[in-house]
Amino acid sequence: MRVRLAAVAAVAVLLGACATIPPAQRDASVVEVIDQFNTAEPGEFITQSGTPFLFNDQVLYADSDLVAILERLREGGLVVSPRVIANESAAPAGTDARFDVHVFYDRLPAEARFVVVPSSSGDLTLIFAGEANRLPMLVGLVRGRL
Repeated sequence: MRVRLAAVAAVAVLLGACATIPPAQRDASVVEVIDQFNTAEPGEFITQSGTPFLFNDQVLYADSDLVAILERLREGGLVVSPRVIANESAAPAGTDARFDVHVFYDRLPAEARFVVVPSSSGDLTLIFAGEANRLPMLVGLVRGRL
């Protein structure tokens, strides 16, 4: 009886610990967002992304601009692989970045993540911060590795 009780307690502790890990640190959650990115209509995917949104070296502030970018990426045939190469803490902007890009990086929360994934256009860095619908929220997409 004590062994079962101890086992149940251990499982409860492990499950509780998993619940406190931010979604962007769980590769499975990131892969779920990538699947939505690849399959959902841009107007629908906007619920899993947020503004301001960093697109390469531009900061988008309007949802309509983000939808337009997502539509162009879809039309261009961009497919993001659900294979996570790296999942790291966010870093500051490079010294040569524009002022608005520096502000974007400065305002990222402490739990923000840079996730590097392959795509049909080469490696991309996806920036996740916060969450929506129990999944990480995509707030940036940058070509290459940051």
